[in-house]
Amino acid sequence: MDYEDFCEKVKRSVEECMGDGYIVKINDVIKLNETKLKGISIFAEGGNISPTIYLEDYYRSYEDGDETFGDIINRLIGFYRDRSPRNELNMNFFNEYKNVRKRLSFRLISEEKNRLLLEDTPYIPYLDLAICFYYSFKDDDIGNGSILIKQSHIDKWGVGTKELMEDSMKNSRGLFPPEFGKVTDVILSMKGFDPEDYRDEYEPPLYILTNTERLFGAAAILYPDMLKEISGKLDSDIYVIPSSVHEVLILPEKEVSDPDNLRTIIREINRTQVRRSEVLSDTLYFYEKKKGKLEIAA
Repeated sequence: MDYEDFCEKVKRSVEECMGDGYIVKINDVIKLNETKLKGISIFAEGGNISPTIYLEDYYRSYEDGDETFGDIINRLIGFYRDRSPRNELNMNFFNEYKNVRKRLSFRLISEEKNRLLLEDTPYIPYLDLAICFYYSFKDDDIGNGSILIKQSHIDKWGVGTKELMEDSMKNSRGLFPPEFGKVTDVILSMKGFDPEDYRDEYEPPLYILTNTERLFGAAAILYPDMLKEISGKLDSDIYVIPSSVHEVLILPEKEVSDPDNLRTIIREINRTQVRRSEVLSDTLYFYEKKKGKLEIAA
């Protein structure tokens, strides 16, 4: 069974299992870097919100023989029931900028790889990247999430990218506090271990910058004085490696003998290790303390 047939069969099976009173839709969703995914949404009749469940991993599991088709349908419906909000989402608050501005934040994405998305999305160019803006919400019913700010929103609000940037700059560090440390320390902490218990005599001088949510944490390089603080702590100019949209890696300049080799590694890892939708850039960046700004490395 090819992927298109699988998606249609999933839709029909979910419709049969859910019965009357539900609407099931298959959507083509364009994610970052123009990655196209198929997702299924299940709406209670009269409802206006539903989680989108992407089907690629389910199809892979079916093709590999890890699950039967029936198991997959049961898992999909279970996921929907666990994540489906109990109430409709009232979006009237989104009509006025004053209701939105205190929870605005920014993210960094590739400008070149997101031309289609950026056609109707307000953004600020930054080096070879694009600064986009999001409304971040927390809700006891539907959980945490974000809404990408589109051109239609700011036209309605009567604001421009200048206001979006000013408010996002005020909010982002508080909404998504930065997390900086040695790569090994952060990985151990993520797994629930105390890094002090795993100290080696030699630790590679590689550092990571993200946020405490570890989602779209590469944008932490935009926080006021963030790179200045890091270069001061390391007492060095620094190379910034765009490992994904979720984090950047940082190397003191004295540890880099061949920047071209770093560029080759970035390209290779982006091609083979990073999901297409999470690639940030193939570019190596350099922060010089004396200049106090990030640039594309020479």
